[in-house]
This record gives sequence, C-alpha cells and structure tokens, in this order.
Amino acid sequence: MDPHPLLDTHYRRHVLAAYKAGKRVSKRIRALYPDGVPQAIVEATAGKLGSHLVGCLLTEEGRDRGRAKGNARQTREATEVYADLIDEMRKMRAVGASLGAVADKLNEDGHTTRTGAAWSKVQVKRLLDRMRACQS
Repeated sequence: MDPHPLLDTHYRRHVLAAYKAGKRVSKRIRALYPDGVPQAIVEATAGKLGSHLVGCLLTEEGRDRGRAKGNARQTREATEVYADLIDEMRKMRAVGASLGAVADKLNEDGHTTRTGAAWSKVQVKRLLDRMRACQS
C-alpha cells in the first residue's frame, strides 16, 4: 500500500503548491485541507511540486505552451492595469530619463504597482519590455 495515499491526484499536488506559495485558495481547497496541507504530503514531495514530481506526463512542448499562455496573460493584464502609465513612461524614457528616474517619478506621483508596492527600476524595465514585445 502506498504510504502517501493523498498524492494520487495532480489536483492535490496543485493544492500543495498553492499553500506553499501562500496564494489564495478556493473554498473547495480550504474544505479539502482545513488545517493546512498534511505533513505526509509535504514530506513525500520533498519540495518538488507539480510537473517536477516523478510520473508527471507534462512534456517540454506542454510546458512551453503553458509558459507562452502565462506570458500572454501577464502582458494583457499589465496593458489593462497600466494603460494610463505606459505612455508617460515611454515619454520619459524618450527624453533620456533613466529607469530609476521613471520609477522615482511614478512613486512621487503616488502610483503603485498592482500589489500596492512602490515602483522600482526593474519593474519599469519589465513593463516596458513586455509592452515592446507585445507590439512586435
């Protein structure tokens, strides 16, 4: 008999990943593990989750498709959320402002990221790169 019967479904592995990442989980998942993920699952996975577990049928091609879909979703969400800031960022960069200067200006004006954090030069660069890739 399998010493870890709760590992028999991909769904339950996904639940473990959500709990470990500290992400919000649905009512269904909270009902499945009301006291958190059982220690047996945590020990049996040894920190490896989802497609990294032995026996996963996900191929490299499948991973690439998933990655591309995730990137497209991030770009779409960023475009929607930051539509009013993107033009301002581009104008500042066009006149020679550094990424840090753009981030500082956004912070001075009271703009925050989607998570409510202050802007950094890395976040500005990633957003501008994502928008540039979207236009290509």
